[in-house]
Amino acid sequence: MPWLHAVTCAGVTSTTIMNWMKKGRTGKDAAYIAFFDAVKAAQSEYVESCLVGIKTHGLDSWQAMAWLLERMH
Repeated sequence: MPWLHAVTCAGVTSTTIMNWMKKGRTGKDAAYIAFFDAVKAAQSEYVESCLVGIKTHGLDSWQAMAWLLERMH
């Protein structure tokens, strides 16, 4: 689920989350920096888990690996 949808499900508006991310990116407040870093880490973990799934299916289906290679180049 895209993170903007996830925060909406949690009751946080997209405007609020974008403001928090901007404050974290600019590095002016430790709490916002920590939030920004946590969101980025969660995104990276999600991407990694998706890639593991594609690679796992690639063992049985060449199409999964072909799909991945198409998007790398």
